[in-house]
Amino acid sequence: MDTTSLIRGTLDQTWEALRPQLEASLAGQWKNQGNQNAIFTMAQAARWLDRAENREQWRLALVEAAAKFSDRSALFLIDAGSMICVAVHGILEDSMAMTFIPLHEAPAFQSVVDTGETVTALRRSAELSAAVSKAFQAPEVKKAHLLPLQSKGKVLAVLYAEGLTVDLPALELLVSIAAGSSLGSSGGLVPAAETYSKKDQTLHAKAKHFARVKTAVLLLDRPLDVRAGRRRRALYSTLHGEIDSLRKDFASQFFSRSSNMVDYLHLELIRTLANDDAKLLGTEYPGPML
Repeated sequence: MDTTSLIRGTLDQTWEALRPQLEASLAGQWKNQGNQNAIFTMAQAARWLDRAENREQWRLALVEAAAKFSDRSALFLIDAGSMICVAVHGILEDSMAMTFIPLHEAPAFQSVVDTGETVTALRRSAELSAAVSKAFQAPEVKKAHLLPLQSKGKVLAVLYAEGLTVDLPALELLVSIAAGSSLGSSGGLVPAAETYSKKDQTLHAKAKHFARVKTAVLLLDRPLDVRAGRRRRALYSTLHGEIDSLRKDFASQFFSRSSNMVDYLHLELIRTLANDDAKLLGTEYPGPML
């Protein structure tokens, strides 16, 4: 056994020995603070991240989890002196989706990348960039929190969180869990190999918006059928007419116009209709469109 393997094995054993104490300590801390839901929420977030089937699901899971501890959140990947927004919660996706911003225009983000430390910045263009300040319009909120997601000592992404109430310790634990998840140091935090054109950026944003709006409308129009389909773990067979129609419309509007399109409708059906449990769609569900 080489030295590296021996060290890794020792660290793994040490972690396994210390993990129960850490979990007990965190549980005690949150209970003492009166936050009875924090432990459940963090465990749920870990499950979302671990069950993600691809980078898109992983990124959406992270910002959705961050929204449990803040009002608005976004994930920015860091690549070659720029940052790119790949997921948001609490704002219109069209305003930031797949937007590239040079780090020199966002000194607060640059500081996170340089130091590897969480930065709390004033919500000003001079600190966050004009694009971020414009997208996150909330005059009542004075500060934003930027948290690094690291792998092998390098900041690969920054989680942005803001709101009137922000649980910063919980967010810091969340990014630690995210970086150590199955997709954290590989697919989820790595910028896509392709660089989207402005045209593709706009089309992806429209596709995400279509998926979210249409799924929400379906949920509102057929609430009893949705609940019945969830109970029977057969959402697709219960709503196959509506779902097939949405799949046809999504394919004609988006897949036919882009070679790098993602099946955002599939992701949204799982997230919203099936409460993040793909099995609730049932065995007859045909799966993502490729």
